[in-house]
Amino acid sequence: MTGYPALKPALFRATAGSLAKRVFLRRGAMKHPLGAEIDGAPPLDSDLPVPEAAAGLAGAVALFTGHIAEHAPHPACGRCSHDEFAQHLPGLTEG
Repeated sequence: MTGYPALKPALFRATAGSLAKRVFLRRGAMKHPLGAEIDGAPPLDSDLPVPEAAAGLAGAVALFTGHIAEHAPHPACGRCSHDEFAQHLPGLTEG
């Protein structure tokens, strides 16, 4: 909601990213490898204790579900509405 560490170039977001977004939304979900690293973000910690990971997830879900302002652009797809982002998280929200 607040941004990503690194955005793909604007030309990519306007072309390939926009096309990918349309395909994902037509399919009803934005699917990609969820374990893949995000450009510029710290690496995932596979040794994070489960209670700490669960607490972080619960906090992220609460932050997302309560978010009403505009979202920061997706790093590849550009601007997405809350409902479009929610399609990326099946069962989290109804959009």
